[in-house]
Amino acid sequence: MGILLHSQFGKLFQLHVVRCQNSTKLIGSLLCRQLITICKFELWFTFGRHPLRFSLDEFHAVTGLNCGSFNVGDSEADEAPGPTMWNKLFDTTLGTVTVSHVLEMLRNPFLAGWKHVPLALIALVDGVVCCNNKTLKLTPRYVEMLGDIESFLAYPWGRESFLAILTCFLPPPDPTACKDTVTILSVQDILVVKADATLSVHVDLIPEREQQMWLEEVEDDRVTRLVEMMRSGEIFKPEDFPGGDRRFWVPEATIKKCRKRKANEDNHGQSKFQFSGGKQTRSLIRMAKKNKTDG
Repeated sequence: MGILLHSQFGKLFQLHVVRCQNSTKLIGSLLCRQLITICKFELWFTFGRHPLRFSLDEFHAVTGLNCGSFNVGDSEADEAPGPTMWNKLFDTTLGTVTVSHVLEMLRNPFLAGWKHVPLALIALVDGVVCCNNKTLKLTPRYVEMLGDIESFLAYPWGRESFLAILTCFLPPPDPTACKDTVTILSVQDILVVKADATLSVHVDLIPEREQQMWLEEVEDDRVTRLVEMMRSGEIFKPEDFPGGDRRFWVPEATIKKCRKRKANEDNHGQSKFQFSGGKQTRSLIRMAKKNKTDG
């Protein structure tokens, strides 16, 4: 365990996963207001009228993973794995082995001592860092990389993981791929959060000299101007980002009323208008519709 905690994977064990019950809804709400750019390796979206970016820099700041550049040898590596490490670890020829199988092996008290570290590493990479399939099948190329543990620990897993995650955030090329969906986020959920008087978005722009670079990145002049505006302290308005589903836009009048009510609560105790969903959610929607009608 000490090897994992003192490696690039150490920060993953410090993430407060238990406190992120609504992380799926939060990510979904952010993607609902995604801005259209031509950048290949970063996403822009708005939340609470604030433009936000998701790139390799933010990913590195949260995960602590090595997000450096790939070596030439990494990109030219043969995708067809050799049998060496696979046979040694699993005592079998190339076949289907999942993360669940690896965890079962690690629970075996009679497992050979030298197998503990490589098996723990492959379970972490294929089960958390680079989940490439729903069944969590092991990636043969990753298994063969375990032949050199030092090199495995120094590999830029952050960049590898980011590339896999980025494709999940983009809309599918085939619209019919989303015909069977499960609703985990409603318009009301988004409106409640965006109109919350206590909502605060802090933006930290990473200096250009410290940013992770992509040789294949495409520069977007609109993004460049947006960053310049953010650096100058520009106060953005909803109309600065036209288009999209306007159901996710909260009128300014609604936000002001929520903030006024919040101020009254702070001065005179709690009011009957609570920020916890339920009646508050319905009241907020009615208020937004009324403002829209009045306008």
